[in-house]
Amino acid sequence: MLTGGVVAGGLAFLVAGALVPLLVKYAVGRSLLDVPNLRSSHEVPTPRLGGVAIFVGTLVGVAVLRPEGVWPLLLAAALIWAVGLIDDLSNLHFSTKAAAQALVAAGLILFFPPPILSAAPGALWVVVLAVGVFWIVALSNAFNFMDGIDGFTGGVAVVNAFFLIPLVGEAGAFLPALIGATAGFL
Repeated sequence: MLTGGVVAGGLAFLVAGALVPLLVKYAVGRSLLDVPNLRSSHEVPTPRLGGVAIFVGTLVGVAVLRPEGVWPLLLAAALIWAVGLIDDLSNLHFSTKAAAQALVAAGLILFFPPPILSAAPGALWVVVLAVGVFWIVALSNAFNFMDGIDGFTGGVAVVNAFFLIPLVGEAGAFLPALIGATAGFL
């Protein structure tokens, strides 16, 4: 796993790093910029679409590893990413974006339930589901709010993914690719 993870991370790094300048040029040429407002942490317009480089790099790295058991998680990530891409391209209203994210999160949790959901007695599973959906949507949007701070979100993602590797076992087989792709983006 270690050698495969290093290869996957390295390849993801190269792919994301190669895509970033192309995506910046594309975004600037089409005015796909995040223009600062009162809630922004950045002061100058920032090109959007960085998530494309991270996502494509991660997928390429995961394809090298071909781990079992992570595809449902990657499908959910792809759907959440698609919502973010649509938001980058068209400025979705927050309620529309949050509703789409909640549907994806609920689908992931219901179709691939964590042990705590299966063990919840009686109607308590509804509370566990609601908390899980809230957590996924809140975390997705917290990262979205932070992404205007140069390198902050990417740095947080790399550090968190690195420390998650020993904790999540096979489910985290995609993490070396995510680390590489995010570092390549930075």
